[in-house]
Amino acid sequence: MRVVRAESAVGQIAILPEDVANKIAAGEVVERPASVVKELVENAIDAHATRIRVDLGDGGKALIRVVDDGAGMTPDDAWLAVQPHATSKIRTTDDLFAIETLGFRGEALPSIASVSELTLITRPHDADEGTLVMIEGGGPPQVANAGCAPGTTVTVERMFHNVPARLKFLKTTATELGRVRDLMGRFALSHPHIGLLLYHDGTELFRSDPSDDPRAKVADVFGRSALREMVEVSHETPLLLVSGWVGKPSLAKTTRSGQHVIVNGRCVRSGVVSAAMENAFGDLLPASRRPVGVLHIAMDARLVDPNVHPTKAEVRFSRESDVFRTVQTAVRDALFAAELTPVGRASAAEDAAPPPSGGCETPTTQQMSHEALTEPPAIPAPSASSADAPPTPATAQEMDAFREALRERMTPQEPVAASPQADTSEVPGPSASYRPVVHVVGQAMRSYIIAEIDASLCIVDQHAAHERVLHERCLAALNDRPMPSQGLITPLTVEVSATELSAATASEELLAQLGFITEPFGRNALLIRSAPAALKHRDPVPVVRDLIEALCGEGEFGHVRDPRERLAASMACKAAVKADDALSAAEMEALLHDLLACSNQATCPHGRPILLRMTAGTLLRQFGRA
Repeated sequence: MRVVRAESAVGQIAILPEDVANKIAAGEVVERPASVVKELVENAIDAHATRIRVDLGDGGKALIRVVDDGAGMTPDDAWLAVQPHATSKIRTTDDLFAIETLGFRGEALPSIASVSELTLITRPHDADEGTLVMIEGGGPPQVANAGCAPGTTVTVERMFHNVPARLKFLKTTATELGRVRDLMGRFALSHPHIGLLLYHDGTELFRSDPSDDPRAKVADVFGRSALREMVEVSHETPLLLVSGWVGKPSLAKTTRSGQHVIVNGRCVRSGVVSAAMENAFGDLLPASRRPVGVLHIAMDARLVDPNVHPTKAEVRFSRESDVFRTVQTAVRDALFAAELTPVGRASAAEDAAPPPSGGCETPTTQQMSHEALTEPPAIPAPSASSADAPPTPATAQEMDAFREALRERMTPQEPVAASPQADTSEVPGPSASYRPVVHVVGQAMRSYIIAEIDASLCIVDQHAAHERVLHERCLAALNDRPMPSQGLITPLTVEVSATELSAATASEELLAQLGFITEPFGRNALLIRSAPAALKHRDPVPVVRDLIEALCGEGEFGHVRDPRERLAASMACKAAVKADDALSAAEMEALLHDLLACSNQATCPHGRPILLRMTAGTLLRQFGRA
């Protein structure tokens, strides 16, 4: 062993300065404006506030102010609250394993103050004067007496001004606002007796008045029409009490964003509870859909560990199997009472235990869900002899070659009258005087177009083909060619959640480019005044619902990063002709011409193949004539 003298060694380890340590701590709990709002509102709730108001400026980047009418703090407590490792809730190690509060008053304040300008004004109800504490960029606190109303006001300004690397990772104002609105909705669900207000630049975005009726809070968050599609859950065992509401299959989403789990008053994520809820639905929902709802779980705090996540957003149960079974039974009984019993029930073995710890869903469900969103159906591998190969989906390369061959064979024809469902006026393509030679043979199973195109016999999935056509048309509309819009004689109303309303309001221009003229209508509704002319045969409400889901990064195309791509794919899927829609010969021919004018004729936006083709040579070989 080589020994190095202490006096000649170069030190590698050092104690961090306090301001650096606080900035590192801030990285764990202060990710974005919603993180700050969460910590401050939780402190207000723990201070027994009955009304809490949140004001934001520039999505929270310029200003976050939380005002409560809670207990307030004495001058000594106000000074200690901004010191590192200060708390009013924890005294011993044992207290960490029986936490019954949300925030530890003061725990997050030093971290927040290290990356912003923080001002705290507070006064107990029995005091004549309040206390003012100011901290800038993690510097020493400045304390003074101040006149103020009872309660506490915390103001956070210029968030991340001294750590610009963190500032650039924040999303758009609309996105950050949506996160805060969603957070306020969760607080409304978990603490119905507290009045909550959210303002942005002086405009009210969310309001939830105090109420002893939890149903009122469910309506505030999900909307009144959604509440009518929810069934009540109530089940009690010696271990825990489960209560709340779950949505019928009609409300299901493709993600778990509509699931709210509240454990002992704390909104958390729990793979065990979510998996139990989903298992209870059984065959009522396809593998790619997730139920929505809010479940309150009350149990001994000593059996719940909230310290598995820096922001306490997740919990771990010491008796996971029992929690899983109880939640599953509670939801299943509620569905049975509403005559929504699943066709298939889980086996006794499935009832006995939850999925493996650390997983939120069974591998089969997870795999099926992923494939349903991102993968096209499997294509059989070709046999050793290409002469015996069955028809296969055309690849993009094949379609390019196919398209060139068609263009070489183009002949003058009279323009084909496009159907209302296959309008070609906005699709770029070959000259209007020349079109590929397309002969429609007919429609099979009211879902597939059989046609002869050039020297090939083609089978076209009509829904996938129209999806592709509309997808490219919608992308063109979102870029520089807005879709024609038609005013509705009677405006239609769509009930939405607070987060969805915020997303729709922030994206009014994008929706208008697609032909939808919308405006907010109260706190939980959107008014549709105009819809795309191409949708005159379809109900615009479900289309708008899907578009809003896409704006929130959810739905079938929630995995797509570009919001314009998400919108285009979502609208194309909803507005396209469906399987089992009867089409006339003219409509089928127009649709095929539209498809052949697309830049991609191989797959629909889901990635599924559009066209199967058999050349004359393939047919001859299949019938033994070559």
